[in-house]
Amino acid sequence: MDEPVYDPAYTPSQPPQAQNPDPAPAAHGQGDQTPADIVYLPVNMRFLKSISCALKIFELLFGLISWSCVACCLGIGANVWVFLVAFLIWLYAIANFVVFTFCLDRKLSFVHWGWEELIFNSVAAVLILSAAITESVVASDYYYYYSAGSAFVASCVFLWFNTILYSAGIVFSFRKLKGRWPWEGHSTTAGAGSSWSTEQQSHPPPTTVEAPPAYPTDDVAKY
Repeated sequence: MDEPVYDPAYTPSQPPQAQNPDPAPAAHGQGDQTPADIVYLPVNMRFLKSISCALKIFELLFGLISWSCVACCLGIGANVWVFLVAFLIWLYAIANFVVFTFCLDRKLSFVHWGWEELIFNSVAAVLILSAAITESVVASDYYYYYSAGSAFVASCVFLWFNTILYSAGIVFSFRKLKGRWPWEGHSTTAGAGSSWSTEQQSHPPPTTVEAPPAYPTDDVAKY
């Protein structure tokens, strides 16, 4: 499945409104709404069918399991910091998923959502990687001394899974933003934000040449 390129001008189609040529008049004082009064919330089906959406769903699922397991062992070692990292990134991931699912990125156009997604995935991958390393060290020290040892193991496993998912999210968000994979050169595919496409660069527009005058200006008769 090819990942769609981030296009700020893309607007999904609105759901059709119900046709009712002769609506019955509402009684006075009743709060009945006509179909024209209903506000439809658009759903970005293009995003829901993409690989980025699947990655976000697994990130939310593994993130929920991660901070839930860490919450069972709060106060042990550096688990408070690990819990804050896992929980706050999970909350931000939920907000990101809602924004892209319900096309709120089109209304909040003052944010460049292509760069926002790339930066978020990069920061989340680094923070969760550090949290996974920290939790692995804590689990190796306290696994045999606490009854919640299985929670330590589960939190470590899903933190490492989430590190892999957010690292993959960096690759696909780069693809959406630039229109090419990170390992591809600039000459193969032009970036989404570049002003010149590959075809325009290889075939520049012809230079316009002004046509000569119909007659020399020196031969104009003087009256």
